[in-house]
Amino acid sequence: MNKPKKMKRTKRSEDIGLKIVAYLVSAVFVVLILFPLVYTFGNSLKDDNKIYEIPPTFFPTASRSFTVVLDYSGMNLDEAALLDLCKSDSTMAVYSLPYELNKDSIYEVKFFGVLDGKTVFYARVHRSQVRLELDFGIYKQANVQRDVLLYNNRYQASADKFGYTFDMNGVSQTYDARALGNNDFNAQVENYLVNKYQVGGKYLGTIVTNNIWLMFESYKYYFILPAAMYPDVPIIQQTGYGVFLLNTVIVLVFAVVAQSFLCALTAFPLSRLFNKKTANIVLFVFLGTMMVPFVAIMVPQFLMFKSLGLYNNYGALLVPYLLPGATFIFLYKVFFDQLPGSLFEAAQIDGASTWYCFTRICIPLSKPIISLVALTTLLNNWSDFFWGYLVARDPQLWTLNVALYRLSIFDKIKYNFIMGLAFATIIPVLLITVIFSKQVKQSLAQTGIKG
Repeated sequence: MNKPKKMKRTKRSEDIGLKIVAYLVSAVFVVLILFPLVYTFGNSLKDDNKIYEIPPTFFPTASRSFTVVLDYSGMNLDEAALLDLCKSDSTMAVYSLPYELNKDSIYEVKFFGVLDGKTVFYARVHRSQVRLELDFGIYKQANVQRDVLLYNNRYQASADKFGYTFDMNGVSQTYDARALGNNDFNAQVENYLVNKYQVGGKYLGTIVTNNIWLMFESYKYYFILPAAMYPDVPIIQQTGYGVFLLNTVIVLVFAVVAQSFLCALTAFPLSRLFNKKTANIVLFVFLGTMMVPFVAIMVPQFLMFKSLGLYNNYGALLVPYLLPGATFIFLYKVFFDQLPGSLFEAAQIDGASTWYCFTRICIPLSKPIISLVALTTLLNNWSDFFWGYLVARDPQLWTLNVALYRLSIFDKIKYNFIMGLAFATIIPVLLITVIFSKQVKQSLAQTGIKG
């Protein structure tokens, strides 16, 4: 009498054990999948020195803001001379502190110039702005030294580019005078600015605070990196990384529309017009093209496109998507085969043409397949790299993945910039996958294909 109960308990315990194992295995795979993404994001938030530290960490431990205050009282300078001296001193501060204290995670430098108790000059610079100027801008390939920073009045161009506020009657920006010097960096900053870089103003002190949002502000400068690297390309100067996103959107929209329509147009005669034997032979030929690796036809296709004038232009990026995909043709055909023949017979009795049957019967009923084809095309081609790399030479034609590779091979590029751009490139496709995953499942179920 107790035997069935024992068997039920044993089966139930086995089910619980299997569920626990399944959850553990799933959790392990989720961690393995998310690890590169989390690590990339963490490194993108670090400064260009912390990213190389050993042992490595997932996220930066600090993001400091330094406020430096210099006093120009009693110097008897006219307005133009005072502004020039403030520009010089602020340039010394914003370039020297991240350089000299490179292990202390300085993400921001604020500079205040004081005259007779009033703040008359204010400048604020993010570390990533400084990095761009040192790598590609005004101080390209220059060392951070006093004579170098002042050479040929480049400090004026740098101050103007970063931006500042100056008013002899006082500016609106203020600082907390009570916090001046109340930190462990005050003596070091004074030593660098006064003794090594010889600023003109009297050093009053430094304020040090932590601000986590400065890490995320780095992304603003990651996106304008291309503008710094390609100053001679007008559209990149205007849009920065946005031009690569626009190119990617253009290619993907064209690919989705072309594949969704042309594959349906190809599958319709195979399902409704050809006899079964002919349709199977043609379908077999289409499916056979899946067995040919792209590397085998890469060179002939490239030479053919170039001879047709489809090189280094949008045509070279878009025309390949006019070739219907074999997998999508198969999906459409299977779906069309399942549609009741009575629908088409009734339409033909009423005088409907073949084109009418295709556009007014098949296409409206094919929404599950269209959504599946569209999403699959979008996800597959978001990460497409090689063909765009072959046919797009000019930077204004690059898609996101091509641009990311091209930017990463520059010697001067810092890895936190590349990590930030890589993470930003991944996020859209992840969001699309998560948002439309349910739609993909429903579309697969409605095709009648089981797997």
